[in-house]
Amino acid sequence: FNPYFSVEGGYVALGSVHSNGSGTVDMVPADRILPLEELATFADTARLRVRGWELAATGTWPLNRHWSLFGRLGAFHSRTTLDITSDPAPPLPGGLITESIHESSTDWTPAYGVGASYSPIPHWAFRLSWNRYAHLGDSSSMGGHFEANLVSLGVVYAL
Repeated sequence: FNPYFSVEGGYVALGSVHSNGSGTVDMVPADRILPLEELATFADTARLRVRGWELAATGTWPLNRHWSLFGRLGAFHSRTTLDITSDPAPPLPGGLITESIHESSTDWTPAYGVGASYSPIPHWAFRLSWNRYAHLGDSSSMGGHFEANLVSLGVVYAL
């Protein structure tokens, strides 16, 4: 709108987090009279993914002809998905079975950040920024809210 205030929009993909784990479970089969235990192993995999659309107001403070600082405040329409699979190895008859969980959450969450830009020629700038995306996930189905930080280096064209 002017050299000090602008509105920005865009798509943000915060990537995926993958996790693998394994362990053992002691099982007491129900069909045995004596409490003889069987040992089962399992392998778990989990994947958490966050992406969405962002709209933010940006305030700019020019330091000189080429350098400026800026702050951003906006909203992030996030889609968070969590997939968990647990596989017993080996599968036990009447015992552990493969289980899969898929949870997803879509919500408007706060987004804010700060940064600096260098403009060597009019209308173009190189930008280094830090952004925080807060209250991602769902406290009832995903085990709680979490936050994500993004550090980016980019090129900006301003009309």
